[in-house]
Parts: sequence; C-alpha cells; structure tokens
Amino acid sequence: MSKNKAKTIAFDLKSYEDRGISTEDVKQIKEAFDLFDSDRSGEVDTKELKEALTNIGLTTESSTLRNIMDSLDKDRSGSVSFDEFFDLLATRANIGESEADLQKVFDLFTGSKSDYIDLETLRQIARELSDLNMTESEMKEMIKRADSNNDGKVTFKDFFNIMTKKLN
Repeated sequence: MSKNKAKTIAFDLKSYEDRGISTEDVKQIKEAFDLFDSDRSGEVDTKELKEALTNIGLTTESSTLRNIMDSLDKDRSGSVSFDEFFDLLATRANIGESEADLQKVFDLFTGSKSDYIDLETLRQIARELSDLNMTESEMKEMIKRADSNNDGKVTFKDFFNIMTKKLN
C-alpha cells in the first residue's frame, strides 16, 4: 500500500491490557503514537519522527535522529511499530523499567566512549539538540542533582537512579 494512502490499523486494546498496563495508560500511549504516525501507516519512520520533534521545538542533527531511530527500531525494519513504541513508553512510565533499556539510552548520551556524563558531554547533547536552550547554570545544576558522589560525573548508576526515581 502506498505511504500516501491512510489505512486502518487494527488496534487490540485488550492485548496490551493483558500486559498489566491500565486501559487509560494504553490509550494515552496509543494517542501519543498516533501523533507521530502522521500518515496513519501503523509505523513511524525517520521523516515522521523528525517532523514530530520539530513540531515540539527540537531540531536534531541527522546523526542524533539516526541514534534515536536505532534505539527504538528493535527489529531493524527502518520504522517504529506501535509495539516498539509501546515498549519504550511503558518502560519510561516506570512500567517494567529495565536496566538494559536504560543502559542503551545512557550509551546514546555518552556515545559508549566513557562511563559517565560530565558537563562537556551534556554541552554536546545540548548542541546536538540545538533547540534545547539550556543555560550553562542549568546544565551544571542537572549534573549536580544527578551526581551522587559530587565528582562532577553522572555514572550509569546515578542515571538509573534518577530515571527510576530511586534517589537516596
């Protein structure tokens, strides 16, 4: 079917509720997916992701966009299905949050070049997401809040604790 023609995708709400997620949460995740899936193909491709990020005020470089797609597109089909999107958001909503998933996100930030995020790494992330508009003091404060031992570095453990709200 042509990408230009909208098609109806069967959505079985019950199959997602059986995963232990509330009906309301499933509906909200589906609504969010539909915002990204502008052509209603049932999948989000790189162009749609870029449009959605631009619509919320984020301009991303091609390499950042590619990294985001690579982290979402589990089956390497070139697009993100609702199941892949659902798994990500269910995880982000602290439902079945897994250390392995967060490690992948952490590695996206560090580029797997180091074991921590420091101020320079955060500056680079802010540059890549050019519309992030964070001041130097805001970035310093983010590092300070996440850094458990005050060495100016956010380790994966710090990152995991912040993302899962398991602060000491």
